[in-house]
Amino acid sequence: MTHNAKRQVFADPGNDAAIMTAWERFLAGGGQPSDALRGIVEGSWQRCRAHHVDPEKRSGPSPVCNSKLESLKGQHRELFEAAAPIMACARDFLAETGAIMALADTNPTILTMEGDSRTLGFAEDIHLLPGVVWSEGICGTNAIGTALAVGHAVQIHSAEHYCAGIKRWTCSANVIRHPHDGEILGVIDVSGLSESYNRQSMALVVTAASRIESRLTIREMERRYQLLEVALPRWSGGTDGVVLFDHRGYPIKANENGQAALVALGADLDLAAPRRIPALALDSERQAYPPWLRPEWLVPAVRHGERLGTLLIIPMPGLGRARARGTELSRFPANGEENGPPSAMSASFARIITGHGGLLEAVRKASHLARSRVPVLLLGETGTGKEEFAQGIHQASPFR
Repeated sequence: MTHNAKRQVFADPGNDAAIMTAWERFLAGGGQPSDALRGIVEGSWQRCRAHHVDPEKRSGPSPVCNSKLESLKGQHRELFEAAAPIMACARDFLAETGAIMALADTNPTILTMEGDSRTLGFAEDIHLLPGVVWSEGICGTNAIGTALAVGHAVQIHSAEHYCAGIKRWTCSANVIRHPHDGEILGVIDVSGLSESYNRQSMALVVTAASRIESRLTIREMERRYQLLEVALPRWSGGTDGVVLFDHRGYPIKANENGQAALVALGADLDLAAPRRIPALALDSERQAYPPWLRPEWLVPAVRHGERLGTLLIIPMPGLGRARARGTELSRFPANGEENGPPSAMSASFARIITGHGGLLEAVRKASHLARSRVPVLLLGETGTGKEEFAQGIHQASPFR
C-alpha cells in the first residue's frame, strides 16, 4: 500500500488541528478543503450537510425501549448469533484497553456492546448504546454510519466526526456481508476516547467481520443441507415441476420438470445465476408475487417446527390451465407451429419429419428442454434419430 493510500485509509491524530480548522471553514461554507482532510471524511461531511445534521449535536438519539430492542435482535437473529462468540471475546480481551465493540444492524441500530467497562460508561454520555441509531443522517460522520454509507471498512478519528459532541472519540468499523450475495447485514465497530487511538483497530474490525461472515457461511451450508433433506421426498416419482427456495427467496435447486416448467411459464429465473424472489423471503414484509407464480403452488419447507424455505410445486395440469388463460405459454404451441416468423425450434429441428403426432410432441419437448440448463439423456435404438435430436437441442440452446 502506497503512502497516499495509507493516508486515505488511516486517520492521523497529528492532523487534528488542521481538520478542526477545515471543519469550521466547511460549516462557514467557504474555502477549499485542507490537504489533511481525507476524501472519505469530506464525502461524509457533504452527506451530513445534505441531511441537515446539526453539527453542534452532543449525542445520539435516545435508545428504543427494551421490548423493541429484543424485537430487533430477533429480526437479526442469525447475525446476532453469528457475532456472539466474537462479542464474547471482546468482553474479555478489550477489558482495560479503553476500547469497546458494538454490533449494529443496517438501520444502523446498535444491537449489543461489549468491552472496557469504564469506556462503556463514557459511551452512555453520547448515547453510544444498544438501541440507538448511529446513521450519518442522524449522528453525522461516525464509523458505524459511514462504513454503512460507503460499504467498506473506515476509521474516523476525533475532529473528523461531523458533530461537535462526538469529536472526543475515535472509532473504526466494517460492514458484515452475507456470504451468498454480498448483501450488507450489519456493522461491527470498535470505539474509544480519542487518546486510545490505535491503527490496529482497523485490523480488528476487518478480522471480526470476516469471522462473523465465516460463521454465517457455515450456518448457511447447514441450513441448505437441512432444506434439501426436507425437499428430497418431493424430488422424484411424479410429473410435477419442483423448485426449492431458501429462506431469503433464492432458488437453490430444481428437478428436471421444474426447469422445463419455469421456461414454459416465462419465468425470468436462471438457476445458473439465480436472482431472489423477495416475496419468498421469510423475513420480508408482504410483497407481490411475480405474475407467473401462483400462490397455491407454494408449500412451506419445515423441519422440526422451523421453516427453512419454500417449495414451489408446479403441477403439469396447472400449466395447461395457465395456457388456457392466455398467459405467456406460447412457447408450448398447441398445434406445433410458432406464431410469426420461423422460430429457432423449426430451424433447429428442421431435419426431423414431424408429421407423426408422437414425434411432434417429442420435438416440442426437446425444444423446451434446450432452453433450460437441465441435462438431457436421449434413449433409443440405432437409426431412430437420436443424433438429429442431439444436434437440434444443441442448436436451439441459448447456452451453447
